[in-house]
This record gives sequence, structure tokens and C-alpha cells, in this order.
Amino acid sequence: MTTDPAAGGELTDDALQHEIELVGELVVAASASEGPLTDEQIDLILGIERLHRDARVSVPGPRELRRQDA
Repeated sequence: MTTDPAAGGELTDDALQHEIELVGELVVAASASEGPLTDEQIDLILGIERLHRDARVSVPGPRELRRQDA
């Protein structure tokens, strides 16, 4: 968030902030991993749903995973 006096208020970009958070999650996971992350691990971190064995499986995103750990 930035304050721009010329614009008359605060400027925010929620989509960009979300993307930055997702990249941060990937960096943390990659740093903790002993090898490259698999596609499935990346999907899990990003909260992406994939088709697995002809069934749609909902994969929890990073925030849901944090809640489960708490």
C-alpha cells in the first residue's frame, strides 16, 4: 500500500499482494525442500485444484494449511 498525495489517498493492488504472498510461500517451501518441488507440491502450495484419477480433488491453499497446523 502506498500513499500518493497527488492521487488523494491510498493506492492498493490486492491481486499483486496476493501473488507476492504466493511467491513467498513457494520460496519458503523450496528452501525447506531437499530437492525440487513436484508439480503436486507446487499445486498444494498455490491452492490449485487438479484432476486426479478422473475426480476433482480440492487441494487446500497455504492459509488453510497454516490453520490445520495451529
